[in-house]
Amino acid sequence: MALNSKNLVKVIETEEAWDEWMEKSEEMLLVLDCHQDWCGQCETLQPTFLRIFMDNDEPESRLAFLSANIQVFKEKIKAILPEDSQISLDEHGCMPFFLLIRAKAVVANVIGANSPSILANVQANIPDKPEELGE
Repeated sequence: MALNSKNLVKVIETEEAWDEWMEKSEEMLLVLDCHQDWCGQCETLQPTFLRIFMDNDEPESRLAFLSANIQVFKEKIKAILPEDSQISLDEHGCMPFFLLIRAKAVVANVIGANSPSILANVQANIPDKPEELGE
């Protein structure tokens, strides 16, 4: 299947999948789109995600774009939010927010479809490219 912005974002649908991705965050950066059930994932940033993916070396081993329904994963999201977070899941409206996760912890968050902020935070937090054997 050809890579495009539609198949770049993986939807987390089960707690098992959530836990698997959190384990993967030990080695890679997760960009998690947290959205309301009735709204769905943010399509506005899909071209930005594709650009980030295409502009980085070995992106499949360094970052993943994910989407999760706030209602389904509310407790899991609350558990990884920093204590001083300004994000209120109980009062959250229709604006998407994005959590950047490394080592099972939120390293940055972006409220709204803010492409420059997503780009800057990914570049600041993406793990280094793995060194090749023999270098």
